Amino acid sequence: MDVLVTGDVYSDLIFSGVKIPRQGTETFAQNFTISPGGAANRAVASARIGADTALLSAMGDDPIGSIVRQMLSTENNLDMTQTRCLTGVTNPVSAAITDGSDRSFVTFHTDNPQPVWNPVRSVRTVMLPAEEEVPDWAHRLHEDGTTLFASVGWDPTGEWSDSLLQRLQSFDVLMLNDAEAKGYSHRDDLNEALEIFSEVVPTTVITLGSGGAMAASADGRSAIPGIAVDAKDPTGAGDIFSAAFMAGTAWNWPIDDCLQLASACAAYSVTQPGGAVSAPRRDQLSEFLDAHHCNDEDWSRLLSWADSRDRPLDLSPNNSSSPNNN
Repeated sequence: MDVLVTGDVYSDLIFSGVKIPRQGTETFAQNFTISPGGAANRAVASARIGADTALLSAMGDDPIGSIVRQMLSTENNLDMTQTRCLTGVTNPVSAAITDGSDRSFVTFHTDNPQPVWNPVRSVRTVMLPAEEEVPDWAHRLHEDGTTLFASVGWDPTGEWSDSLLQRLQSFDVLMLNDAEAKGYSHRDDLNEALEIFSEVVPTTVITLGSGGAMAASADGRSAIPGIAVDAKDPTGAGDIFSAAFMAGTAWNWPIDDCLQLASACAAYSVTQPGGAVSAPRRDQLSEFLDAHHCNDEDWSRLLSWADSRDRPLDLSPNNSSSPNNN
């Protein structure tokens, strides 16, 4: 299995092409979308580009949650056999309002118990929240060669505790955005932030929104510029970026190729409303790259992969520059 995704699946209700109305007023959105969200963003994104993906989660059987679960069941390459349906439970719900450049959320969250992974197959990559203890089943996967990705979230307290750095020692790859990187490193310079994270985790990837991404690994520094697009909805773009990077890692791609794949998938996603439903399939990614003039030599390997349906997934089978250090 290439990618194992864990965490809560949300029912996302997305109102796009609209600004948040003033209190006591009504405004109309240009589009409305129901989409799987939360952990499903990563699961769908990796599955759609051809990664053998599994989702480990628990979902409610409420009307909207049932719609979302049915949507997930139609995705190719996505194994949901270990995702539980909880009777009488409401799935977490987020209503997102976005004008294309930014968005705001209203969320109803339920603490659904998360199932434990039953190791029916080996796993190449898995992402876990760095704020929580690594579960025993993940430690066992790591011992067997699985690359552990750490995700972090926004700290609403503004404390950005240093304890996070200690927990990162259990992981192989850290993925976070520029604001989170500055917060947890207590540095305004992202290059300095990379240095700090590199002392505790082998590979760090910092996403820069429309500015692309930067990374540090044992092979040095890497950077990829963003792809200029007409953004419609940024919901889930960070998740889609991380899922594509995980897929590239699972396929043993060099880190620069992983960054390009992730950047292209995230850029495509913001041109469509929704989170998981905006993740590109391989043919859509090929058309997107052609349309945005990503046809120079720097993008040639990714374009060749996207255009050749029967091409082996491993661009560089003997390359040692994959983030996987196991």
